[in-house]
Amino acid sequence: MKNKYRILKIAITVIILGFLLSFSLKRFSGQKITDNKISVKMNEKTPVYFIDEKDIREIVKKKTRQEKSAN
Repeated sequence: MKNKYRILKIAITVIILGFLLSFSLKRFSGQKITDNKISVKMNEKTPVYFIDEKDIREIVKKKTRQEKSAN
């Protein structure tokens, strides 16, 4: 009996989610993304630095050594 209700709840949930998905796709599929709302400013003057995981580990080790020696 519990399995019947569980399967029924799952089926109803899937049907409702399918209905909501089809409704949202029908409603919002015609809208276009305008470039006025989205803008990305690229500033080439400021350099971008990428930190590797190895570098982070070294920084953490240095900081923990300094804190241990201070105590």
